[in-house]
Amino acid sequence: MINPTTVFRDVIKTARGEDATKLLNLFRLLINNADLHGVDLYDYITKYTKNGAKVNHSKYELTFHKGRGHSAYWSEDRWSVSQHRFFSDGNYSFFLNSSECRKGLLATIGFDLNKNLELEVTQIQSRRNRKEEDSYEVDPLLRNLKWERMLLHIVTDWASISGFRKIRVNSPYHHIGDRDVRMKIRYKTTPKRNGFKFDPEKKDFYLDLQNHSSGL
Repeated sequence: MINPTTVFRDVIKTARGEDATKLLNLFRLLINNADLHGVDLYDYITKYTKNGAKVNHSKYELTFHKGRGHSAYWSEDRWSVSQHRFFSDGNYSFFLNSSECRKGLLATIGFDLNKNLELEVTQIQSRRNRKEEDSYEVDPLLRNLKWERMLLHIVTDWASISGFRKIRVNSPYHHIGDRDVRMKIRYKTTPKRNGFKFDPEKKDFYLDLQNHSSGL
């Protein structure tokens, strides 16, 4: 098994110019061959369970998906192709799944890697309110979780451990504004509550990772 964090933790911090580009290409090669499915969700679910709610940790699983575009849903025994397949906006995504849901997939956070050795979150989305036969199974599994903040925290910790200097939340929210409540919660409120700062030049939210601590 290739572990990209072992390769990059030290060397990525000093990369500049062409070296940074070479490292980025190498990182992409490594990440495409890395097994990143075994993320322990227990502490994250505990932290982001809403006050007074009870959540069965064993119902949830995190998987790693590579590739932009439509993807089949994860399921317990197979990948099931659906006419309502989920679209991944980023080249890499973490999928939050549950065996209690027929199609498995509950929500996703997608991201890309840029030449500045920054990780850019491009998608925070759930399958709530989608017109599918199992949509009613999704809401009870997300209702008691602050799932947006949880997924962003997971990706932030992963980026920090991997040696990235900075993580950004880049989305179409800033072209839509506060009139779309769901977009506001996911791409403005969520990063702010997770400690991100607004970049007026790039019109996105960012967090420096040099001294990042998980806080779990």
